[in-house]
Amino acid sequence: MNQNERRFNNQMDDVIDLYELLLNIKKHWINIAAVMLVFAIISGVYTTYFVNPLYKSTSKIYILTNSETIISVSDLQIGSALAYDYEELIKSRPVQEKVIKNLNLQMSYGQLLSRVTITNPEKTRMVTITVEYEDPVVAMKIANEMAEVSREKIAAIMKIEKPEIVEEAIMAKSPSSPSLSKNVIMAMMLGAILSVGVILILQMLDNTVYTPEDVEKYIGLNTLAVIPDSDENRKKKKKYKKKSNDKTNNKNK
Repeated sequence: MNQNERRFNNQMDDVIDLYELLLNIKKHWINIAAVMLVFAIISGVYTTYFVNPLYKSTSKIYILTNSETIISVSDLQIGSALAYDYEELIKSRPVQEKVIKNLNLQMSYGQLLSRVTITNPEKTRMVTITVEYEDPVVAMKIANEMAEVSREKIAAIMKIEKPEIVEEAIMAKSPSSPSLSKNVIMAMMLGAILSVGVILILQMLDNTVYTPEDVEKYIGLNTLAVIPDSDENRKKKKKYKKKSNDKTNNKNK
């Protein structure tokens, strides 16, 4: 193997060593767990004390195509198609501004619309109006008022009977967001990812020679011999370090 091929192989080895990475992760698992715990605590404290909880309330209206008792298949199909028109009419500016005026809300059309979600469940002729707000009572009032204003506007614009309100909104007893458990789990995952990322970066930047294989890997030279670090050499190193420390302490005195 020539020099260029050896360097190419060394560069490929430098990219990532999964086995060595796993060993490093196992070696530093306590540090990783500590980082995950810190992230979880920070997320829990932030979610509990610094994030305003939001409450959801939902009202539902039913789409009518005529006043006849017997409903044909074509009526059902037309009703399903009208659901899309209903959605757009409910989100229209006149409806939103009328709700703001009736409830004396201190917000703009865009601010109210951002808190409202209009959906049409598949294969149904019902339109649901869901409002998310910091105050559960206000969320309930907005959802009910929007349903009432919408049915009047729809009847006036489309020249049909007023849609029936199937379900009135009720006050939510518990917040819909934020989710403390979800945020804590996501924070722990983020802490784990960052910890592993730091370990990976340090591993890729570490060019220290530890084994004979590292000599060939980083320098490109074959190892002819290895001198083991005997117990006697270790003792000499300890004595030398001890003498150096004693001399330093004497100078300081």
